Amino acid sequence: MTSRAGIIALTIMSAIFLAGAGIAWAISSETPEGSTVHEPGYVGDAAASEGIPAEIGVVAESTDYASALDEAAAIRAAEGHAPSNVIDGALADASRVSARLVRYTSTHEPSGVSDEGKPLRELPCWMVVFHGVMMHGHGGGYVDEAMRDDEPEAYPADLVVFLDADSGEYVRMMAYPSAASTH
Repeated sequence: MTSRAGIIALTIMSAIFLAGAGIAWAISSETPEGSTVHEPGYVGDAAASEGIPAEIGVVAESTDYASALDEAAAIRAAEGHAPSNVIDGALADASRVSARLVRYTSTHEPSGVSDEGKPLRELPCWMVVFHGVMMHGHGGGYVDEAMRDDEPEAYPADLVVFLDADSGEYVRMMAYPSAASTH
């Protein structure tokens, strides 16, 4: 009897061990080595300091990465990626422009790679934010609930452009209503 109980206990323990190993493998196969897994809603210190909402789908954390581009070059490059619904001259009239080096991660691409094959996890980038840029409403993308019912012809938005820290190559752009426009 004791040997049979021992065999059953060993079988159960083996099943638990294998299930745990399988779960650990599944988690590690979805998260590249060296990547950090964050709680839902986490946007990173850099994104949080700029007021970037979690719904945008980015994590931007400050870094001391030695970029080949300086801040002025990053801002000039980002200006070239303004979407067509930005009102002419609005970038020059932004209430504030900030640029900082970050490690960019997209939370919307589970594979961690863009359609073009660009890695989107902890990628050294310049994050350039144009605050209070006037944009025409277009109905797509992130629209704050306060603006959903009665979206105006044009509204102030924060435009965020991520550029590769070394090449200045475009990585991602997004816009969302400025905090001032939802009050």
